[in-house]
Amino acid sequence: ELEDAAAEGDLDVISGSTITLHGRGLGNTIIDANDPNDPDVPPNPNIFDSYRDRVFHTLPGGTLFLNNLTAQNGRAGNKQGTARPGGGLLRNQGSTTMTDSLLTGGTAFGVNGGAIRMDSGSLTINNSTLSNNFAGGHAGAIYIIGGTTNITGSTLSQNHANSFEGGAIRIQNANLNITNSTLSGNDSNKSGGAIYHASGNTTIINSTIAGNIISGTGDGDGIF
Repeated sequence: ELEDAAAEGDLDVISGSTITLHGRGLGNTIIDANDPNDPDVPPNPNIFDSYRDRVFHTLPGGTLFLNNLTAQNGRAGNKQGTARPGGGLLRNQGSTTMTDSLLTGGTAFGVNGGAIRMDSGSLTINNSTLSNNFAGGHAGAIYIIGGTTNITGSTLSQNHANSFEGGAIRIQNANLNITNSTLSGNDSNKSGGAIYHASGNTTIINSTIAGNIISGTGDGDGIF
């Protein structure tokens, strides 16, 4: 998160490059951002330290494919008074496609998108799961502020937005398409236990949105 030149920390997929990661199953291929020497395990949602970074950052013009793997325990957020973007496991500004994969244990400290921050470009999630991610701000799983996000045959569950809207997803000035998917067991402190639609275009087809809650004050346990 300190730099975008693929020098250290997260995997930076730079302009003009295509990276494809093929795993051998969710339990066999695990990309874990956890440092065993980290004194803050499990993570404190109010503390961001230097031991971890997010896992992936797809920059404008970069292309990333994730297949049949698990990525877990990434962190992103504010540190020492410096504002840094969220997306505890992935920040997308290019093109990212995730298939048959799991994103879990991502944390955005004081910012948005426990698992993913979607700034621009395209994000495609197929037959995958985003679960048990945490945002100190908006969107326990995916914070969408640009581009087009397509979610098909996937599950978003047990994600948490600690302070604001969108237990699973918050969308603003962007396009979101959800098909044959399930959003359940997510919670937000304010409105939109599953999805908070601030602006943009959201289409939901043949999907289940159930068992989501608001843990503070607000409206729309499912969608606001």
